[in-house]
Amino acid sequence: MPVFQLNTKQGPKQVIPFLPEYIVKIEWPINGRKIDVALLDRHQYPLLLIEILHTSKVTKEKSLDIQEYSWLEIRAHSVISNPRLLNVERHHRFPQEFESPLQLDLH
Repeated sequence: MPVFQLNTKQGPKQVIPFLPEYIVKIEWPINGRKIDVALLDRHQYPLLLIEILHTSKVTKEKSLDIQEYSWLEIRAHSVISNPRLLNVERHHRFPQEFESPLQLDLH
């Protein structure tokens, strides 16, 4: 599992999610949308949804469609430059204590 780096009011924070058992799905469909990478439990429930930002950010509409789940958005170049340390651009409910209105700014 890679380390996710989030920018917080207190400065950069690194987070390693504790997911004892998960299945990775690519281009996973949910609520009429496709998620780039989905980490699912053994019952196919989404534990974490990951969107890879290359040309366009997660839209407001898409964020509303997946708002009940924990999700994050990371830049494609972050994955390529260091797949073990991923810089999170925006996130929702991941992790709850780092939630920030700035992270959810969809403009």
